[in-house]
Amino acid sequence: MNYRRKYYDLFSKFYDDFIKLHSKDKNEELRKFFVEQTKLENNQIVLDLCCGTGSNFIHFKNKAPKGFFVGIDFSYGMLIQAKKKFNNANLVLGDVAFLPFKDNTFDIITYTFAFYELKGEKVHKTLLEIKRVLKDNGKLLIMEHEIPKNSLTKLLYYIRLATMGLKKAKTIISHEQELLQKFFPNVKKIISPSKKSKIFICQKEC
Repeated sequence: MNYRRKYYDLFSKFYDDFIKLHSKDKNEELRKFFVEQTKLENNQIVLDLCCGTGSNFIHFKNKAPKGFFVGIDFSYGMLIQAKKKFNNANLVLGDVAFLPFKDNTFDIITYTFAFYELKGEKVHKTLLEIKRVLKDNGKLLIMEHEIPKNSLTKLLYYIRLATMGLKKAKTIISHEQELLQKFFPNVKKIISPSKKSKIFICQKEC
């Protein structure tokens, strides 16, 4: 954990430039599309898990100017960058498997490009924590990459998965919807316009 935290603390200074170069999405159209799927309304409370440098916050704000936005990440460096980018976010240094929030707090919880990095029992612990802090009829939205078609990009994708245990990652990828439905019976899958990313929309029952 300490090694990964130090890595992300350092990487935070270059993260946004790297992502824009890699995704070729300088206008963040994918983020805009993702936030649009939340159907976010004013005065709702949003939690962004593994918020990184806060790339979702400005789009949350554009969607719901009177919303209340919270971000949590285990990297202090990432949170520093997020605060520079969007000063109105409420940022928390913490672990997504042990969320420091009361039950039934959030209307919407988002999780972008970090779910597959969970290891072992943390997958189930995190989903249980998400369900605990989500309000009845609240929504969890998870966005992850589809398996790339380009050979080099596919190699890098699998290297990333290997950091959490390649066998475990492949199991999750093969049965994502089934896994999520153990916690959220109502799960919908959407493919992004670029066809490079997928979004799972999970609604908590009453």
